[in-house]
Amino acid sequence: MPNALKFILVGLLAVLGIGYFFFSDPGYGKVSNTTYRAATALYSAALAKSAIRLDAVSDFLDEQPSDAVPQHELVWLQEIIELGKNGEWDAAAHSAKRIMEDQIER
Repeated sequence: MPNALKFILVGLLAVLGIGYFFFSDPGYGKVSNTTYRAATALYSAALAKSAIRLDAVSDFLDEQPSDAVPQHELVWLQEIIELGKNGEWDAAAHSAKRIMEDQIER
């Protein structure tokens, strides 16, 4: 095989690999029931632009037993709460909605 063809094939594979890496979004995946409930409440709070409702979700999470929400899911939820508290309501709503959407089996 000529060197030029090898170079083109390697370049094409590299571009495809990089594209897959950047454009394949695995999302959140399956989450606990408590996380789903919190995401639903956060989505509603973000749509209403309600800091009071964000605080209520935060309190709800604080009241849960430590095994009710896996640590990585708790981090996601806390990040959504912070987005809302920083006035980034659209981003908060999008993230909460994405958690809910990722629970749909395709």
